Amino acid sequence: MKLLKLTGLQSPHQDANLKAFDAVCPGLASRIIAAQTQPHIGLAIEENGTAGAFSTVGDQIYWVNRPGQSEQEVTAFLQELISKNLLFTRDLFVLAGFGLGFPWRALISMLRRTPHCQGAVVIEPEPAWLFAAASAHDLSDFILHSDTFWVVGKDWRNQLATLCEKEFLHGFGKMIVLPGHPIYAPFQKETCEEISRGVQEILSAKRASFDADVRAFAAKRQDFRPQVPRRIWALSDRRPSYRVLYQVAEPFLEGFEKIGLEVLRGIREGTRYYPPLLSLRQFIDSDADSFFSINSPFDEVMGHPFSSAIQAIKMVWYVDHPYFWCEFSPNPWDPPNADLFAERLRGHHLFLYDASDRFFFLDHGITPAGYLPHSGIFLENNIPENPEFSCDVSFVGSLYFLPGFFGNIPQTETNTIMQYVYAMGEIVFREGLIPPEFDGLFERNPPPPQVLEIERRGIMTRLRLTKLIYLDADNRFRLACVKALASFDFRLIGDAYWLEHLGNHPVRKAWKNRISFEQLPSFYKSCKINVNLNSRQLKTAHSNRTFNTVGLGRLTLSNYFEGMEHIFPRGVGIDYFSTPDQLQERVQYYLDHPDEREECARRGRAVVLAEHKPEDRARMLVDVVTERIRHGESVYRSFRDWHPPNYQRIEPSPERLE
Repeated sequence: MKLLKLTGLQSPHQDANLKAFDAVCPGLASRIIAAQTQPHIGLAIEENGTAGAFSTVGDQIYWVNRPGQSEQEVTAFLQELISKNLLFTRDLFVLAGFGLGFPWRALISMLRRTPHCQGAVVIEPEPAWLFAAASAHDLSDFILHSDTFWVVGKDWRNQLATLCEKEFLHGFGKMIVLPGHPIYAPFQKETCEEISRGVQEILSAKRASFDADVRAFAAKRQDFRPQVPRRIWALSDRRPSYRVLYQVAEPFLEGFEKIGLEVLRGIREGTRYYPPLLSLRQFIDSDADSFFSINSPFDEVMGHPFSSAIQAIKMVWYVDHPYFWCEFSPNPWDPPNADLFAERLRGHHLFLYDASDRFFFLDHGITPAGYLPHSGIFLENNIPENPEFSCDVSFVGSLYFLPGFFGNIPQTETNTIMQYVYAMGEIVFREGLIPPEFDGLFERNPPPPQVLEIERRGIMTRLRLTKLIYLDADNRFRLACVKALASFDFRLIGDAYWLEHLGNHPVRKAWKNRISFEQLPSFYKSCKINVNLNSRQLKTAHSNRTFNTVGLGRLTLSNYFEGMEHIFPRGVGIDYFSTPDQLQERVQYYLDHPDEREECARRGRAVVLAEHKPEDRARMLVDVVTERIRHGESVYRSFRDWHPPNYQRIEPSPERLE
């Protein structure tokens, strides 16, 4: 192994890494550069070119990155975290003396896949460590997207206190300090204990200060009883993983503004972790009379034991289905054995975008405020067509990536579960069943003993199993419909997971990778016919895709569920099908009858402009909430008085509509 001193040596990786450090923690690069003057820091380069970095303290060598040992050390490190149940039960990791070594990278990679872990703070009293690591490898992209903050230098206590104030780290419920591996960190046990005590003291002081603020605000609001929403605080979540919700929420917020309400946006941006209680801080500072969110109840967004005591008009619009994601994590202050679903939504005005979901909420003792469908958001007249996107028929959407639901479940258990899921998914697809009960599916086809044992051990709940089954059925239906369009001038837009399932089928050539949200209006408008493939959890509703394509003045062909015509009657921007063969027939018919296609599309756009704009929905929501407050919250109002039955099958076929 050849050793190279770093003093005066320019590594090709340094500039990119230091720039990334400054982007995440402004001013950090200058602290790291100053470390060049500190005692012996070196690169270790093996014969094969594998690089490591080290520092000497006294007669000891400590490694920032040690070549040749990473795989074994990473495995041991993660196994230790998992065995102590630390990895999945902590909101914030504070890492002392981790440098940028393999354990840090392994931990961050795990946190990225684990939504319960919010982020990490690395405390490095010795900046030389980061300089050595920044010289050994190109880590710039990982630094930028690692959900990590760095606190570097002897004044780390003051830095951490400032960081807490800025990033609100004191909002974390469960925090742990992990010392660096002895091979990697020149810290004595006493030094790590000192850091741990300092972190606890700082976070405790910040938490106590904020708790006092929340109590004071709740006391101030004790007799606060607004009669109508006027000043609304709303969550506008712009993180990439929540981009779809933002695309739904932002037009609705603009709708509030168009009808004269004041909207104060609580904005989540960027790829780094989001401190949970920042929402509550923003709400308190806004002094809003109302709260509005897509899917997330007030307590879930605010995440504080006193938030439920804050008086405000709390409004939630569910644009997904409750049985799909209703497994709330318990808080320490929740009543024992409580129905967490009901607990989170108590005191809220709840709106549904699928009227038939009302039965699910009634079973939990919750009376929704009303049924509120999606609206069109691409309504401008001057949206251009794009020759690059031109085609006869298109579908924009992805297949569900079922392995993503398993996290770190062992492969043997995963295979056992998926065998059962695939068998049940075929039945649901063939019989046209819809969740949550599947018309007695589990009674007719009970899980085998191996799956029941996995359920008993808590590895997989029945609710998650149900999700997997109907998502598998949806994948089967989408694949069948897409394959039925292979003979047309067809464009398929979605993620690369399609290619894995399409194999060598001729329709594979129609696939194009995802396009940006900004390109969607032009894409939809450049297609003669847009196909909408709703998931089977939509029992009576239309997805936002339907409103957007119809609103652009293009014909939409949508798979049919009973009651969908109460929004768009057949021939008003839309026609329906139930099977892949019917889809193929409808496409051919409308390509052969362009005048009928264009007239249908024209009628659809006119209807969207007349009654399906975001401000139309915002006005209905405010009217319903005002009426509920006036009547003691006993009012339920459904759009167009649509009250569907509580049924379990997809029916009837479009022939019933002829």
